[in-house]
Amino acid sequence: MARGARLALAAVFIGVFLAGLGAGLSRLALARLLRYGLGESVLVTSSLTSWFMAARVVSALLGGVGSDLRPGLYRVLMSAPMAGIAVLVYAIAGLRDAAAILLLNAAWGFLSGLVWPVTQTATSLAAGARAGTAMGVYFASAFLGVTIGQGLYGVLPVGDAAAVRISSLFFAAASASLAAAAALLPPGLLRRPGRGARGLLAAVRDALRGPAAWLLLAAFAVGYSSGMLREFLYVYLGEAYGLTRRDLSAVLAAAGLAALPLTVLVGRLAETRGAAPVLYGVLAVGAAGLAVLALPAGPAGAFAGVMLSNLATRTSLPLTRNAVFLGTAAAATLVAASNVLNNLGQVTGPLVAGALYDALHGEKLLGSIPGGGAPFLTAAALYLLVLALYSAMTRRRQG
Repeated sequence: MARGARLALAAVFIGVFLAGLGAGLSRLALARLLRYGLGESVLVTSSLTSWFMAARVVSALLGGVGSDLRPGLYRVLMSAPMAGIAVLVYAIAGLRDAAAILLLNAAWGFLSGLVWPVTQTATSLAAGARAGTAMGVYFASAFLGVTIGQGLYGVLPVGDAAAVRISSLFFAAASASLAAAAALLPPGLLRRPGRGARGLLAAVRDALRGPAAWLLLAAFAVGYSSGMLREFLYVYLGEAYGLTRRDLSAVLAAAGLAALPLTVLVGRLAETRGAAPVLYGVLAVGAAGLAVLALPAGPAGAFAGVMLSNLATRTSLPLTRNAVFLGTAAAATLVAASNVLNNLGQVTGPLVAGALYDALHGEKLLGSIPGGGAPFLTAAALYLLVLALYSAMTRRRQG
């Protein structure tokens, strides 16, 4: 790997770490600001994720297709929207109207969708044969930032609004780092397909005849559970498990740190074993974690459930958002499609979670299962369905 590419990847990893810091601090503080500062329902609070991801669905596809058709565009998209995110987050901190917060939160999601799919594409292509490892480090850097940001929330002696405002500084620093990375990446990283849009469509169709189709389906299932592991989880752990602000921060941080080494290992393992078989094991672990979360058993149970669930959502990303595994002929579009499906899952999951929680909280299912945990059972069931489809696909190909 050329020196310029190595420096560019280092700048990317620093950038995603800084953005993770901002996200870990701001999303936790914003959820509690809506729920406890403004007295909003769990459905409204959890819909932060839905509005954010709905906007990101649109922009991710625009950025991915645009970068394949105009390869130089990705350099701009890697950094400029992040500067806009810093401004938006600072503005959100001063709002006290839930509708206005949700609106700016959606704008934040739109800009996020322009940044991350093209950054992920550039990272995997720049790494070449070591794409699995590079993407593992990429997401480990991001999740380390998120984990530290969540830990900061528990110890900063400031209110929720001030915590959101502080996080905007991390996003501003991330923009500068990603701008440096874009300038250092080698030329010709993305290539416009022959025959333009028609050639791009043909390349996508060819990729979907292989394992990429199942990887994209898994991306939706992971997104569905991941959407529940954000604002909804923060409220759920406090109300179902009785965790205080400090306890909540500690559980999230410890569970995140426990998953970090495996995020890198999974990417490396996929380089030799293949992305689909490794992802199968990851999803099985995730199903177990979601089942644990649905059955409140104190702080130890919360830690185990969050750790196993996060393990699946975090270690799956180096596999489902890697251009080398999805197909390099339409790299940015396929990575964008993975982001889109994951984001659609994150739109759906919180809405289902909020509605079920508001309807079933305090009830018992089958005589003993707490109704408030029902959302996590639906996510576990979706994982099991995806695993069954993989088994059926494998048997058909072997037959």
